[in-house]
Amino acid sequence: MKFLLVLAAVISSFQASEPLQCNVLNEADELVAANCTGGVTTCTSPILVEYTGLSDQDYGCGSCSDNTTCEECDADSESPCNTLVDAGHTFNCPNYNWDTDTEDWVMGETDTTCSALNDTAVICNSPGGTATANLYTALNAGCGPCPDGTVEDGTCKECDLHSHSHRSYL
Repeated sequence: MKFLLVLAAVISSFQASEPLQCNVLNEADELVAANCTGGVTTCTSPILVEYTGLSDQDYGCGSCSDNTTCEECDADSESPCNTLVDAGHTFNCPNYNWDTDTEDWVMGETDTTCSALNDTAVICNSPGGTATANLYTALNAGCGPCPDGTVEDGTCKECDLHSHSHRSYL
């Protein structure tokens, strides 16, 4: 009897455990579970970068090399921990270009599509009254608030799109 108990313990210690799983994107851009190999114990997924959209990080098995563009979670054999990231909401902000002939900022004909978390303010930035070619850089291609201090110095202005039409206000 003792022999059978020892044999059962030895056999169970050599049985392979269930592989850890993480979600990956298939060819149809759908998340599907995949088995991780090589001792990988974490899963990765992209993050939503405010006003610019989802990062380029892939869904998959492994560790994040940059936690500003990647989220990591502990892999599990029952179900993947890296679930679909909410892409938030989108809105449009105008692009501005410096016109060397007129030496002034000109609103472009096409807008930038901005992405933000669902509870994030819908704000665009544009050149302010004192902005010159060297004194204004469109933060996030016009998406989101102005850099600190630039509204006060007149080189940048903001528009909350919930209260204004960006084409008429900016």
